[in-house]
Amino acid sequence: MEFKKYTKIKQLGDEENKDIFLDEEDLIYIQEKVDGGNFRFYITETGKLIFGSRTQQLTSDEGEDSNVNKNFVKCLNHVREKLKDKDLSYYTGLIFFGECMVKHTIDYDWKTIPPFLGFDICDTTRDYSFFQPLEMENIYRELGLETVPLIKTVKAGEIKEVTDDEVPKSKYYGGQAEGIVFKNPSKQIYAKYVRAVFKEKNREEFGGNKKHAKTDEEYFTLLYCTNAIIEKNIWKLIDDGEELQLQIMPKLVKKVYDDIWEENWKEISHTKNKTISFDKLRIDFTKRCFIVLKNIIVNNALQKS
Repeated sequence: MEFKKYTKIKQLGDEENKDIFLDEEDLIYIQEKVDGGNFRFYITETGKLIFGSRTQQLTSDEGEDSNVNKNFVKCLNHVREKLKDKDLSYYTGLIFFGECMVKHTIDYDWKTIPPFLGFDICDTTRDYSFFQPLEMENIYRELGLETVPLIKTVKAGEIKEVTDDEVPKSKYYGGQAEGIVFKNPSKQIYAKYVRAVFKEKNREEFGGNKKHAKTDEEYFTLLYCTNAIIEKNIWKLIDDGEELQLQIMPKLVKKVYDDIWEENWKEISHTKNKTISFDKLRIDFTKRCFIVLKNIIVNNALQKS
């Protein structure tokens, strides 16, 4: 069975979802958009659970851990615990999609939010079509797993305008939700709306697209100082005996800075039409390192709780 990736949901107004509200009588299901990591699993004919992130399979075809990122461990164990005593034979051929709830931008109530929140189920025996939202919720309920909150169901003709004011308070913390997801099951068209303030926070958290950089220093930071290179150097420091705490920041910034120059100096030296302040560049690198390190520290604590 193909371990299908989840459909990438585009912003409302994209060409791919332009017909989502076309037929006024279509039912539109509106879900809270939560700030987690894409996670999926399916059940083999022998009853084994196979897990994956959005881009890769995390466990082997025998169900054994093989490539599990630390951020997914708690989520994976949560699903295993919920499903361990259940007859899973009815659910073979289904791929379950949800959010692995780890710290990104929003500080949820980590004591109450489940490690996994389901938001869709794909049926590989029916041309990889998705279940109706209410049917999807019932299946997750049977398995003892929670789903992302369903805010309301409306007819497409009732949606006249979408603004930040339409985004409700989150179920899982005291503030307004990240955004909302619109689902039109009859057309199998989905769209999302993300609040403007969250887009800016998310940009700070993960970096952004270099084509939108406002300064040359920001351009270089987005191009080279990626989350991946920062995370790699954090774990190198830990492997060298450092403790996972904010006090490693000076060493981390130096390692990331040196790593980037060592790997990319030829490319950087041939860059044209860019004027760089190295003091400003180091400040930008430091900001990125602090955000990534802080999240890894929080997620590491959550995995142990």
